[in-house]
Formats: sequence, structure tokens, C-alpha cells
Amino acid sequence: EDEEVREAAGTALRNFPPSAALSMLRGKVRDRLDDIDDEQELTTAMEAVGALRDNLSIPQLIGLLQHSDAKISAQAGQVLQLLTKQAFGRSRFRWNGWWRRHQFESRLSWLLSGLCHGSALIRSSAQDELTEMSGDVTGYRFDMPVRPREQAAQRWSDWWEQRGFPT
Repeated sequence: EDEEVREAAGTALRNFPPSAALSMLRGKVRDRLDDIDDEQELTTAMEAVGALRDNLSIPQLIGLLQHSDAKISAQAGQVLQLLTKQAFGRSRFRWNGWWRRHQFESRLSWLLSGLCHGSALIRSSAQDELTEMSGDVTGYRFDMPVRPREQAAQRWSDWWEQRGFPT
């Protein structure tokens, strides 16, 4: 129930190495998105999906964009933005199109693409997550002018590829 505890747990779980137990936890939280009628519980489940960075929940979140409660549909859009580093608001059409084109890419690829997004908020969010994962390895700043920002984003992509993570 405590927001700080939830945030700390989400951060800790995000930093766990991939495992069957973590996959099972993500699956259980994802399943809750389909099983919950209570709007507060649905809000909590969406927060958990976002905290766990569960890409597989994206189709369910896209479905929630049409929820009758505007708060729920708005939150679904926010969690989609958090996961993908894209901004399509409540447009199921645009989200579905993006998902069809990018669902087989790594989330790292989405984060790196987010570094060059038109929205400073999304660039900042991508920078924060990448910094959490790798440290500040390229001098990237979300508010830099376009050309230096793109060069720093490319250096970050190169840094990940040198470590064996395809981008």
C-alpha cells in the first residue's frame, strides 16, 4: 500500500537478472490486468506492470485505452509511454501500429530510440533508465541541441553493442 515501498520493490526487481521466478511474477501481474474489475486494483496492477517493465503487457494496455473510466485509460497510456518511450496518447490505432512494427525488438532498442524522440519528457525518461542500467557513459543530456544529442545517443548505442547487447 505504501508508494515508496512499491517504488523500491519495482526498482529492485527491475535490477534482478532474468530468471524463471521473475518471468512468473511478471506473468501473474499481467494476468491481473484481465481479471480485475475494481478500478483501484487495476490502477495498482498497471503500476506494477510499469515498474516491472513488462513488455508483454503492451497489448493488454492498448486494450485498456478504451476503458470506460478516463483515469484508467489515461494511466494505460502513461504506462505504454513508460515502457516504449513513445507517445501516442489514447490512439489505439497508432499504438497497435507501433506494436506490430516493434514488438520483436529489444526494449533496449526502444530506450535508445527514445533518446532522439521529439519530446524532452520522453528523452529524459529514456536517459534516466539507461543511466540506471549503465551509468552515464556518453555525456548524453536530454536537453542538448539536436546534433550533439544524436551523436551522444549513437555513442550510447555503440557502448551497448560493444558489450554484446544488440540494439
